[in-house]
Amino acid sequence: MVSLGHGRTRTMWLLHYYKLSSMTILNL
Repeated sequence: MVSLGHGRTRTMWLLHYYKLSSMTILNL
């Protein structure tokens, strides 16, 4: 199942994950 919505959601998820990783590194 491939759709434009899936790619858009994946991009947002990657951005969210990147933000969490940055915050975690700063907390260290």
